[in-house]
Amino acid sequence: MAAPVAGLVDPGAGGGAGNAPGLDLGLEGGPDGMAVAAGGGGKGNGIGTGTGDGVGTQRMIYQLGQVDQDAGVDRLVDPPYPRRAKEDGVQATLELRILVDERGRVEKLEVQGAPPGYGFETAIQSASRDWRFKPAQLGGVPVPQWVRIPYTFHLE
Repeated sequence: MAAPVAGLVDPGAGGGAGNAPGLDLGLEGGPDGMAVAAGGGGKGNGIGTGTGDGVGTQRMIYQLGQVDQDAGVDRLVDPPYPRRAKEDGVQATLELRILVDERGRVEKLEVQGAPPGYGFETAIQSASRDWRFKPAQLGGVPVPQWVRIPYTFHLE
């Protein structure tokens, strides 16, 4: 007898197919009990994605103020000034939204306010690979957190 399946998925022959990461949700039952699985799109028996025999986990990502200690800057390497911006005398103040992972590294970087066509965003993205943060802490455990940092490119 097939295990009961309920949720926001099409149970289909392959155990369900998701089409939007993070939106699949299923309730699965069997001889060992019931389990709720949430995860990204996909088919099959994978753990944490789609529906199937596995039990998914969801990673919590925190905002400023939702943890015991917010992430802090440990080391920021300044990017080189973009050549075209320097030649044209263009300065910029950017708003950086940074996802700092549990190890204090930049997992994702969103740049806002960069004038298009001058290379500011590319320069920041490249430099961010070498940036290090003190990760946020919750209950003494490092956790991922979104932080915001303004960054100004100014000519001297």
